[in-house]
Amino acid sequence: MSVDDLVAADGIYHQSCFVSFFTHLSTGKKRGRPEVEDITTAMEQIYSYLENNDDCQVSLCELMSQCVGYVPSEATIKNKLNQKYGDSIIITQSKKKIPVVCFRDTELKILSESWYNIKKQNEREERLRIVETAAAIIKEDIQSRIYDNTSYPPSDDFFKNVTNDIPETLNVFLGNLIVKKKTKSNQNAKRKVVSIAHAIISAIKPRSFLSSVQISLAVFLYRKFGSKNLVTLLCNLGFCASYHDAQILETSAIYNPPPTILSESFCQFVFDNADFNVSTIDGLNTFHSMGGIKCITPATSVISGQEIVKLSKSPTAKEIGEIGVIQLQTFENVARTGLKSIAIEDLNRLNPLTEEVPWPEPCDILWMCGKWLEVPLIPEWKGFMHSVTKDLSYEVTKIIPLPFVNSPPSNYDTIYTVLNYAVDQCLKLKQKTCFITFDQPLYIKAREIVAAAFEESPLSNIVMRLRGFHLLMSFLGCIGYIMTGSGLKELLSIIYAPTSVEKMLPGHAYARAVRAHLLIQMALAKIILDDLNITILEREIIKEMMSDFFVDPLSLETINQNSLIKEIEIKIKEKLEELKKNGATAALWIQYFNMITLMKQFIHAERSGDWNGHLRCIQQMIPFFHASGHFLYAKSCHLYLQDMFKLQSSMRRDEFEKFTNEGYFTMRRTDKFWAGVWSDMTIEQTLMRSMKSDGGLTRRRSVADSVLSKWILATTATHNICTSLEDFCGMIFASAEQHVDFRESRRARDAEDTKKLSDWFSNHPPFSNVTDIMSLATGVVGDATINCHNAVEVGKKAMAKMIGNNFFEVKLSRQNKVLPLATINCAIKVHGEVVPVDPLLLFQRIAISKKTDEDLATHFKYELAPFPLSLFNEAGMRKTKKSSLYDIFTTFNVNLDLENCTVIVDGGFLLHRVVWKQTSTFSTICQSYINYI
Repeated sequence: MSVDDLVAADGIYHQSCFVSFFTHLSTGKKRGRPEVEDITTAMEQIYSYLENNDDCQVSLCELMSQCVGYVPSEATIKNKLNQKYGDSIIITQSKKKIPVVCFRDTELKILSESWYNIKKQNEREERLRIVETAAAIIKEDIQSRIYDNTSYPPSDDFFKNVTNDIPETLNVFLGNLIVKKKTKSNQNAKRKVVSIAHAIISAIKPRSFLSSVQISLAVFLYRKFGSKNLVTLLCNLGFCASYHDAQILETSAIYNPPPTILSESFCQFVFDNADFNVSTIDGLNTFHSMGGIKCITPATSVISGQEIVKLSKSPTAKEIGEIGVIQLQTFENVARTGLKSIAIEDLNRLNPLTEEVPWPEPCDILWMCGKWLEVPLIPEWKGFMHSVTKDLSYEVTKIIPLPFVNSPPSNYDTIYTVLNYAVDQCLKLKQKTCFITFDQPLYIKAREIVAAAFEESPLSNIVMRLRGFHLLMSFLGCIGYIMTGSGLKELLSIIYAPTSVEKMLPGHAYARAVRAHLLIQMALAKIILDDLNITILEREIIKEMMSDFFVDPLSLETINQNSLIKEIEIKIKEKLEELKKNGATAALWIQYFNMITLMKQFIHAERSGDWNGHLRCIQQMIPFFHASGHFLYAKSCHLYLQDMFKLQSSMRRDEFEKFTNEGYFTMRRTDKFWAGVWSDMTIEQTLMRSMKSDGGLTRRRSVADSVLSKWILATTATHNICTSLEDFCGMIFASAEQHVDFRESRRARDAEDTKKLSDWFSNHPPFSNVTDIMSLATGVVGDATINCHNAVEVGKKAMAKMIGNNFFEVKLSRQNKVLPLATINCAIKVHGEVVPVDPLLLFQRIAISKKTDEDLATHFKYELAPFPLSLFNEAGMRKTKKSSLYDIFTTFNVNLDLENCTVIVDGGFLLHRVVWKQTSTFSTICQSYINYI
C-alpha cells in the first residue's frame, strides 16, 4: 500500500526503529577533549620538570605553569602523579593551604626484612651499609617534609621555627654526633647542631627551604660589610644563603606592611644633615640630603609580628626608587619672620633658680669620698652611676629610620617638608604635640618656620627641641676657652698627647674630654677633702658603705637619704666658698670645679630622664655661653628654655606626663637605666653610624634612588634579623654587658692618671692664697683686665641686656666676653679691641679665604700674631738645637797663639767625647777627661 503521509494515516514506528533515529553512530572516540593528545602531553611536561628539577618540593601551581597549551585540572594532575609514582611521591598542603608535591626518594621500604637478613661479612662494608641506610632515612625525612617557601618569619622573631624545621632523625643523628652528654652546658653545641642541620637541609632542598640561620647570616654580612664576594664565598661553602637571597629578603621587607604602633606610645622625631661627597667621575651630583629617625617609647608598643611575604621576582630599580619618597614641599610664608614675634623674657622670672651655682650631689660626694679613701674596686663616675641606678625602672625606645629628603638640609623647603611629614605621622598616631629635634643652625630656621605658621596650621602643634649632645660639646668648648692660659692645657698634656689636647679643649674629642675633666675634678676633690674635718670614724663608715660595692652596690635612694653624706655635702659647700675667697686664681679653679659638676649633672639628667634637671642645667650653662663668646648657643638655649617653660600650658596632660615625668624625652636603646642619651646622639649612633659603616651607603654602595629606598626602608627589618642572629649566637656586637669603667685595666689606668694629676697639683697648688690671677703652669700673672674667673657674673650681665628685644633683631657683642689668661701673651688688637687668637687657627682661616695674592696682601695689613712666631710660642722663646749654631760658623785657616789664651770647652761636648768604661772609678773617669784635654 502506498501512503504518502504517514502522520495522516496514523502510522507509527517500531520502538527499536524510533530509538535508532536518535542514536548517533560511534566514531570510535570518546566525548570531550582527546586524552592522548592533550592530557598526556601536559603530564609528560610535568613529569620532565619533576624529574629534571634539582628541588624536591614544588607547588602544584608551579607544575601547572610548566604546561604549554592545555592545562589539566588539579584533580587530574594528582591522579596521574599517584598512578605514575605511587608511594614515592607525597601530595599535601602547606601551612597556607597550597598543594605541594615532593618525593620520598625511594619506592621501597628502606628497613625491609631483606635489609636485616642481608649483612656484609666484612665489618667495614657493614658499617658503610649502615651509614648509607641512615643517610637514606634522613634524606627521605627531609624530602618528605613540607616547608613554606612563600614567606619569611617575622623580623623580630626570625628564629621562631629554627628548631622545628629540623626532622627528628637528623636532629638525633647530629645530636649524638656533636653534643657531649657529660658536659653541663651544651648550648654552644646545640647551636652548631641547628646550623649544620640547616646547612644539610638547604643543600638537599635549595629552593624549597628558607633557612632562618643561613638567610640571617647572609643578611648580616650584606648589611654589616656590603661585600658580595664575602657572602658568595660562604654560600659556595654551604654556610649561608646566596647574595641574591639576601637582596630578595631586603626587597621583600620594603613591600611588607609597616609595623603597628599602639596608641599608648609616645613618638618624637630627629633630623640631621646626611650630606656625603660621593666620588663621582666629574665631582658633581654629590649627595645632599636630610636624614631622620622616628623614636617610639616604649619599644614594646611597636608590633611587627607579621611574616614577610617573599617576592617571586625582584622589582625594577625605578619601582623601588618610587617607594617611600617624601615629596619636597615649598615654604611659601617667607615674608613672615616668625622670630620677630618672640620677645626675649627673663628666665629667672619664668623659672627661679634655687641655687645659682651647681653643687655636687650626694651620689657624686660618695663617689669622691670612695676614690679619696682608695676603696678598692670603685669604678670611675659613669660606671659608679650605672651601678647605683641599675634597679630603677625605665622604658626602651624603638628607632625607626625615615626616608631621605633629597635636598640640601639647610634649605627652608627641606626643613618645611620634614616638619609637615612629622606632623602627618603624629596625626596617624593620634598624638597632638609633635616633638622634633634639630642641631643649632637648623633649629633656628625650623623655629622660625613654626613661629611664622598660622594658629590653625598643623605646624602650630610642633615643639622644637635643641640637640643636647652638641650643646654639651659647645659647653666643653666654653670650659676650654675660659681656662685658656690657666695651666689646664699643660695639666692635660701629662696624661694625653699634646695634639689630642688641642682637640679636647674646644670640646671636639668628646669622650676624651669628659674623662679628662672627671679625672681633674677628682684630683681637685682630693685636695678639698684633705682639708675637711672628716673624722676617722666617719671615714670608716664610708669605707664600710662601699666595701662590697662591686657585688652589691648601694641604691641611689639610699645614698640620697644618708645623713653622713648630707653632712659632708654641707662641709664641701662651705669649703668651696672659703677657698674661693683666697684670690682670683683659687676662684678660677673653683669655678672650673663647678663647671665640671654642671657637666656631670647635665649628663645625669639625660641618662636618668630628669626633665627638670635637664632644664636647670641648660639655664645654668647660658651665662658661660655668653662669657665665652658662644653666642649662637646662648641665643638658641634662651629661646629653647622659654618654649620648654611654657610647655605644660600647650600640651595635653597625658602627653606632658609621658614626656616629662615618665622621662620619655630621653632615649634608651639598651636594657639599662643609665643608658638614656640625647636625641641627637641617638641619630648619630644609629642612622649616621650605619651610613658610614662598612656596609653603609658611603661604602660599596651608590646613592641612586633605588639603593637609598631599599637601604633605608629595610633597615628596621634587617636590624631585627641581625639582632636575632646575635641573640641566637649568644653574642653582642654593639657593647659588652660590663660597663667599661668596671674593667680592671680601665680602673688601673684611671688611678694612675689621677695620681699624676694630683702630683702636678702638689707642685702647682690651685687654691693658693694669691690675690692676682696666675697661670699654674707658666707663672704668668694677669692684670686687671683678666676676668675669666668671673664668667658667671659677666654672662648674667649679657643676658640682662637681651631682655625686651626679640630673637630676630637681638645682637650680641664680643665685648661681653671674658678675657682669659692667654690674652696676656696671645692677644692682638682688632679695631681697638683686644682679641685672643690662636696663630695656627688664624693661618688656616687665611689660607682658606685667600683667593689671589692681592687678598693675601690685604690680610697682612693687620696684626696677625701677638709675637714673632719664628722666635716664640705660647710658653716663651722656642728651644733650638745648639748644633744649628755651629753650622753657620765660618771656617778659616789661621795660626792661633794659644800661650796667653783661655780655652773654653762645652760641657756637653766633652761629656760625649770621653767614653766611660764599666767598673771604672770616679778618679779613673776624671783622669780620662784630664788626659783628653
